[in-house]
Amino acid sequence: MQRKKSKQLISMAIYQLMYTTPYSKITVKMICDKAGVSRMSFYRYYSTKEDVFINFADERFEEFYDTYMTKDITIDSFIHDVIAYFKKYNRQIKILEKADNTQILITQFERYAAYIIRNAKSLSVFQYHNNPLAVPYFAGAFYNVLIYWSKNNFKQNEEDMARMLEELLTVSIPLN
Repeated sequence: MQRKKSKQLISMAIYQLMYTTPYSKITVKMICDKAGVSRMSFYRYYSTKEDVFINFADERFEEFYDTYMTKDITIDSFIHDVIAYFKKYNRQIKILEKADNTQILITQFERYAAYIIRNAKSLSVFQYHNNPLAVPYFAGAFYNVLIYWSKNNFKQNEEDMARMLEELLTVSIPLN
């Protein structure tokens, strides 16, 4: 339990610091001071400040995967769920954008896409799991569309976003 609390404090501290301090100027010492944890605690869980973001993203993905991938899935439901999940954690994504650190997200997005493509055989769109271009294609497409949506302050509602993304996918992939 202490492990989880310390990690949450560290995660909250770095996000709070990024509101007032350029990311490149944030040090591990600053994070520890803000979180009220020792440097030893920080390094017990993380090697770098980037690892805090990676861990946060990994936890969100595990949460998404655990709740989502246990049910029967269609491409429509998958798209809707990804969009809703992205919007739910958009505050953290906007902080990464502000810090010009979204490369961490695209790298993680590719890892998650690879995992889903390998393990979600019931999604027709993922029948291409042996195609080496499938992961960068889907990860890049979803990531860029979602970042575009975020940068435009969610101008389109979730339903419109899902519909537009589905239209784009049907142009390049037979979904039935």
